[in-house]
Amino acid sequence: MTDRTFVVEYARSGRANCKLKKCESKNIEKDSARIGKKYPSARFTEDGVATDWYHIECFFQSQFSIKKSTKTTETEDDLEGFDSLNDDDKRRVRKGLRELNDVRSGKVKPPPKASGKKKKDDEGKSEKKEKNEKKKEKEKNYEREDIVN
Repeated sequence: MTDRTFVVEYARSGRANCKLKKCESKNIEKDSARIGKKYPSARFTEDGVATDWYHIECFFQSQFSIKKSTKTTETEDDLEGFDSLNDDDKRRVRKGLRELNDVRSGKVKPPPKASGKKKKDDEGKSEKKEKNEKKKEKEKNYEREDIVN
């Protein structure tokens, strides 16, 4: 095993799931490019290694928010298996590396984090506003009835 922490390869099966919590598709399909972060684990063997897998774009999205002191990729040389990728996937990885390096160096701000909450559309807001106005009108009518009586 090499001393590199990150590996890139094509998925050998369709069983792995993307570790990014906000990933929309979760499943990493067979033969699609994926990036893995290796870490020590005694789960399978003593002194063994486990890997968390990500879609290429999801991996870089996860790296935007980590501490500057945390080890991450800076160049394609940090990725074991990079040379085995096809040209399109190499471009996707290089693009992610550029964006990550720009964010970490302070040249650009990271993309906004997606919140777990869904935003209400304008139609939903207007319905709620209308409902509140009707409720307030009813309350006023009750108050008027009390005054009259």
